Amino acid sequence: SGNTTRLERYGRGVPIEVLVELANQLNAHPWFNLLHNATDDYVRQFATYVRDHLKAGLKPHIEYTNETWNGNFWASLYVREKGKGLYTAASNPFWDGAYYYAKRASEVFQIWESVYGGSDKLVRILGTYQSNPDLTKGMLNYGDTKNHVDAVAMGAYFYACWNRSSNTACADTGKIPKTLSEATSLDDIFTALDNSNDPYSLPSLQNQILRQAAITKSFNKALYAYEGGQHLVINWSDSSIDTTRKNSLLDFFKAANRDPRMNERYQKLFSLWKEAGGQQFMVFTVPQTFNRYGTFGIKEYLLQSRSSAPKYDAVMKFQESQGKCWWNGC
Repeated sequence: SGNTTRLERYGRGVPIEVLVELANQLNAHPWFNLLHNATDDYVRQFATYVRDHLKAGLKPHIEYTNETWNGNFWASLYVREKGKGLYTAASNPFWDGAYYYAKRASEVFQIWESVYGGSDKLVRILGTYQSNPDLTKGMLNYGDTKNHVDAVAMGAYFYACWNRSSNTACADTGKIPKTLSEATSLDDIFTALDNSNDPYSLPSLQNQILRQAAITKSFNKALYAYEGGQHLVINWSDSSIDTTRKNSLLDFFKAANRDPRMNERYQKLFSLWKEAGGQQFMVFTVPQTFNRYGTFGIKEYLLQSRSSAPKYDAVMKFQESQGKCWWNGC
């Protein structure tokens, strides 16, 4: 019943007419995610509508579905089921799904190519998992996928160990003095975010970006971030921590996102991204009220002032310092 409620609220999506008109009014290149179970006919009609109605000069950025590596999403279960047996070395649902995703993405991109008469007016995007460059390499090498991809898009999130069992590295109290669930101050939060020994920290994210950049460069593909920023969230399913303590930690996470130090971390992230050769970076997310499921909004509400929204200010400062994008053909 929980999924039914979610489906009723979000499952209908946004009409293609609205998506295209929004791009036209903003004069912005749109990024479309095609449904995981879209038929060839659906894809062709979608591409045809975009070709006929998107303002001249705007390039559709197209990606087949979203986060198929993420077992929490329907798309992940779908590609694993459809891809059964593709990974022939052994039974491995993850790689079955990865290979099907690569195969179907290539098919989707080729439909767009046929509608557009080539790929010059398209940006074809393959999604990957930020900490798994082997996944990126494996998908690009599968079948003819690499011949129909322009960019690989990774997540670019930083956070820290939630508890000692989050990862084997999190158990080392010498290298991880405090996990997020053990934090008792804002200083503890920022120390964790900056800890190079933490597998989820900002320095560790830098490592992940560099490794993904090396793979994409070897295939002559651009590196994008489809989402990114801080990812401080409460693990509400952790029964070892009571609700009162979790709510206290949630207050810390909200305060950290309102702290000037978060502004500094965001500017550092964008600089690291550029230095690594990354290109388009989609910061997650638009104005969104901080809530029990996360503090992702770069603003907490639409009309929030820049001076009171450190993440938004960091995004603007970085963009203003660049003046324009830094890669060829942008």
